Amino acid sequence: MKRINTLGLLISCFILGGCMSIGLNFKYKTPKNASKYPKFQLKDSLLGYNNEYRNCYDVKHYDINLKINIDEKCIAGSVKTNFSLLKKTSIIQIDLDPQFKIDSIVQNHTALKFTRKLSALFVNLISNDSLQSITVFYNGKPKIAKKAPWQGGFVWKKDKNKNPFVSLACEGDGAQVWLPIKSYLGDEPDSVTTHYTVPNNLVAVSNGKLTSVIDNGNFKTFTWQTSYAINPYNISMYIGKYKSIQADYTCIDGEHMILNHYVLDYNYSKALDHFKQVEGILKTFEELFGKYPWPKDGYKLVESPFAGMEHQTAIAYGNGYKNEKNETYDYIILHETAHEWWGNAVSVSDFSDLWIHEGIATYAEALFVEKTKGYKAYIDYTYWNSILVKNKKPIIGPKDVYYSDYKDGDVYMKGAVMLHTLRNHINNDTLFFSILKTFFKENCYKIVTTSDFIKIVNKLTGKDYNYFFNQYLYKRESPLLKWNFDHNENTGLDVLIFQFERVNPDFTLLIPVEQGKSRFYIIPSSKPQYITLPSPASEPVSVNYKNSYIQDGFKKMKRIKSK
Repeated sequence: MKRINTLGLLISCFILGGCMSIGLNFKYKTPKNASKYPKFQLKDSLLGYNNEYRNCYDVKHYDINLKINIDEKCIAGSVKTNFSLLKKTSIIQIDLDPQFKIDSIVQNHTALKFTRKLSALFVNLISNDSLQSITVFYNGKPKIAKKAPWQGGFVWKKDKNKNPFVSLACEGDGAQVWLPIKSYLGDEPDSVTTHYTVPNNLVAVSNGKLTSVIDNGNFKTFTWQTSYAINPYNISMYIGKYKSIQADYTCIDGEHMILNHYVLDYNYSKALDHFKQVEGILKTFEELFGKYPWPKDGYKLVESPFAGMEHQTAIAYGNGYKNEKNETYDYIILHETAHEWWGNAVSVSDFSDLWIHEGIATYAEALFVEKTKGYKAYIDYTYWNSILVKNKKPIIGPKDVYYSDYKDGDVYMKGAVMLHTLRNHINNDTLFFSILKTFFKENCYKIVTTSDFIKIVNKLTGKDYNYFFNQYLYKRESPLLKWNFDHNENTGLDVLIFQFERVNPDFTLLIPVEQGKSRFYIIPSSKPQYITLPSPASEPVSVNYKNSYIQDGFKKMKRIKSK
């Protein structure tokens, strides 16, 4: 999902007293008190928990057939779910918001009994066959998004020529806001077919490839088909007066695919030029992480009536055809394309691990900047991200309740600067980038958890990095590095003393320090340490805070009496 992009005019200059100095001495925010989570209710666990009525079956395919009544802002039709039973059961749970009316639920031409509890539908099956299907016929007015894509639902707008311009986003709310499906993140259908019937002067766009367009007189039905598994919240729909832009793309392994964008007709010329950057972004991410994961379905940007969303192979684009100031890339295209690897191909089963989607995608932005503009630009990009970290909650959130807070950007920013810190702590770029590629390669088209990433790090480094992730993922506070100087009168040498606070007892970090022409490392821990400086303290000392997400505590540490 698009993060709230508040990077801007943030300037900090620091001059320390005396002869000691530090490059970019920013005091990162760590509030005294943590933010509270909302009081979770039954509706949250019904949506987020993999209970006995969900873990008993595995979804194979959704066949979605809807007619969109734009004037009435309502939808009607059916969703057929093909699934396999993982264990014997007479009841399964599917999900649909209660504002919809259910006409019937059918299995083998037989109407099924069901009960409703909030958004959960408990459906009584008529057989225990291993392979089954049920079809839900329903209608109603879907929830209207208050602030898409962060607060989800439908967006019913008009383009500047007064033509209908319709779409939806539902990551933070769940796919049940418009579809009767299993809205549990840990069960992705192997494929999806969508049929959208709209007025015949409009185009309906969805995930995957367009397989047919049927003219019904006043209406047209557009059928789209995916070839791969897909997150439930990524199943999408766009309706507008669209015109298609096509281009060829060759993947890193030589396979050819189609870039097939859909833009409002009057933006065609503008989009034709602006979307040329897509090829460079795809190539960079392929080099960094591995082959684009959806070659059979291609890639497309679809102009949308909201800023952006990573709908798999049908990315919502609504950023006004403008690049970042003084840059060659459009932030929305960059971030949402990164999600094709992180979030779409490698997906989490619970939003408590959402940093794997958003943190890695945000870090991918910085890596793209490094690839195209150099390491200094990457460092600056990461630094400005770090300033926006709030430290109000741990990155890892509560489980089993389908919870994410779009106002707290730490899964984006802190997730990204954590990876930057890990890179510098490992201090071996070949090894670090091997970790990212291996994690993607071994988990492409799979559901993962945070522990899966940590296992890859530990395996490839040959070390146990749990202490690192426990600090940055499960604690909310940033590490505070307290440091100071003392003079050993007997030797005539100056001493640097240092210690971490607000850390777990086993936490350490590799920190680069410079003094004059000398460069060395310190490895602070929760216990005080000291080293002899290579030059007198009259020569400025610089601790490199740009390499790690830590807070500066210069002069907060008491001097020690050196003998």
